[in-house]
Amino acid sequence: MASSVARLSRDALRRVARGSGERVTLRDLILAALYTAGGKLSRLRLMKLLYIVSSHAPRAVQDVEFIPYRFGAWSEDVEHELEMLEKKGVTESSREGVRLRDINEGERAWQAVEKRGNLASLLRETLEIFNELDDRELLAFVYSVYGGYEESEKKHILLDKRLRLETALKLYERGLISVTLAARVAGMNVLEFVDIARRKLGGLVTSDKLFEE
Repeated sequence: MASSVARLSRDALRRVARGSGERVTLRDLILAALYTAGGKLSRLRLMKLLYIVSSHAPRAVQDVEFIPYRFGAWSEDVEHELEMLEKKGVTESSREGVRLRDINEGERAWQAVEKRGNLASLLRETLEIFNELDDRELLAFVYSVYGGYEESEKKHILLDKRLRLETALKLYERGLISVTLAARVAGMNVLEFVDIARRKLGGLVTSDKLFEE
């Protein structure tokens, strides 16, 4: 699996690593993600969210293995945990996605995540990015920044330059990612992206968000 080229600022990474308590379990990370997302996420979005968060904060999160698969990064560990949660009635799955049934469990899991320094902020900000993107834009963002597309049926998205540029401009305009990371998503160098951003957005957006390069 390709390593992430996006990274948190050094101070933010230190806060994640310094958080009190043991590492957050995969079960709690799943439940906290659903809780933060309003109780429901598509399987695609949940898997990509967990992939990004665990990539950024391996010392704060229980070990979980992701491999390239049909729609990018996929984890048997996550699938197993989702199966266990559904059997216990904590969540339920459908064609639309995974829904949190036990709100109290979701709240408890979120409190566990909050104890791990900046992990809660990482989870919220990743969801904030996801909420701005449709599924194709989401895959363009994840594939271009985090890899994992080698076996994907949708890896042709990386060849869609217009989609990648529109995705980069959207996130950059909203101040969700840095200019360097936006250029990476767009598949061009920073100067090229800055020139296009000036013409299309009427100026540059400065951001102190966690997602930088």
